[in-house]
Amino acid sequence: MLVPLELPPGAFTHGTQYQTRGRFHDVNRVRGYGKAIGPIGGWRLKTTEDINGKARAILTWKDNDGASWAAIGTHSKLYAMTRNGTVTDQTPSGFTAGSADSVVAGGYGMGPYGAGLYGTPRPDDDDIQEASVWTLDTRGEDLIGCMVGSSVIYHWPPNTADNADPLTNAPLADAVFVTAEGSVVALADKTVTWSDGDDPTLWTPDATNTAGDFGLQTSGALKCGKRIKGGNLVFTDVDAWTMTPTRDVFVYGFERAGTACGVISRQCVAALDDRAVWMSQDGFFIFNGAVSPLQCEVFDRVFEDINLNQAAKVTCVRVSEHNEVWWFYPSGGSTENDRYVSWNHLTGEWYFGRLARTCGADRGVFAYPLMVDPETPAQVWEHEVGYNYDDDIMPHAEAGPLELGQGDGVMHVRGLYPDEAVTGDVSVTIKTRFSPNAGEVSHGPYTLAPKTDFRVTARQVSVRYEGARLAPWRVGAFRMDVTPGGLR
Repeated sequence: MLVPLELPPGAFTHGTQYQTRGRFHDVNRVRGYGKAIGPIGGWRLKTTEDINGKARAILTWKDNDGASWAAIGTHSKLYAMTRNGTVTDQTPSGFTAGSADSVVAGGYGMGPYGAGLYGTPRPDDDDIQEASVWTLDTRGEDLIGCMVGSSVIYHWPPNTADNADPLTNAPLADAVFVTAEGSVVALADKTVTWSDGDDPTLWTPDATNTAGDFGLQTSGALKCGKRIKGGNLVFTDVDAWTMTPTRDVFVYGFERAGTACGVISRQCVAALDDRAVWMSQDGFFIFNGAVSPLQCEVFDRVFEDINLNQAAKVTCVRVSEHNEVWWFYPSGGSTENDRYVSWNHLTGEWYFGRLARTCGADRGVFAYPLMVDPETPAQVWEHEVGYNYDDDIMPHAEAGPLELGQGDGVMHVRGLYPDEAVTGDVSVTIKTRFSPNAGEVSHGPYTLAPKTDFRVTARQVSVRYEGARLAPWRVGAFRMDVTPGGLR
């Protein structure tokens, strides 16, 4: 008989591998395309010059003449990039380089090598000095930026002849953003301070301007802010607040929107029109008029393998072409971002994979999303371009086990009838077990044909699809030729 392998798109990793039957449980560099699954787009080099330092923020915009720009903030430099990939150093005079990594307690290397048991949580008694991360925004055609640790708010008119300069009269800050009303907002500790909406150099409130400040009643420390349709959100490491324009002398009103939902980093929030989503230290959250947890079907895959000591490096990128938000984060064995998790805000599908990127920006101003690698020196890459991944890692998706009845019968599998866009774009590996905890045996990989013949016998059968060549393959509802065996 023919048994259909109709798996819903999206990954699911809760529980054991056996509990993921009927879902994809192991994926890399794939996404859903309707009811099919296929590879993400590839990438190609964009920049023509090297970028020094670890890039922690990239922002794209157009100036008043319609020219496209990208600003890239590293722990040691501030760069501007033109549409053709030319990079120029616009680092402010006297700028002091920050920290490339977060530093725990006494610093890197404290304590004897190998002390402690691997996998045993450390006591929560160490302070962490976070890595130097930029927050960037624009006011009109001018770039506004601030790097934590430097505490100076800078501005840069898009002119490569001039370096960025401190914004006149601006207070010290750890992060910055700009409201729809034109106010530059400085975030420091628990205080939100903003400039006059018409003049970003006016910061002292009086009856003739709209400058002001507000102290949040919170146990957290401010990390970042984000402009959304109809208002703004500000985030601490423990809660989230709305910052809404008012018609009275207070200019902006503040209300706590959610508790126990603080951001994991300064670059982990994505705005989705009048909504926002972000990553915290123990989950994902969404603001849609109020804050609520965002159900994540790959939660354990992310949070059981993340280096929280380097959580300040977590960054998110919208990939609007595919209705996705991506978060890049350092895995448990890495000090740099080497993993990603993505969420489709229309379908609710989650995926994950391996890809080293320190920051990124959606397409729009530039034709493709831009992302920066963690190499030394670094480069900017255009993403969602063709299907070349610049390494030997091919996209794959592996399904949880298939079984007949209650799983107590043996099945003899005699082959597959593929359902793919182009025959031969995908190879298949068959994995078999006789019980959930028994040893797994791999068969293949098999190059697919209209009927792919093989012979295996087992109680549980899993299928792994992998790209056989760099192509826009699609996997739909394969069918497996199965003959039931007797009970054993």
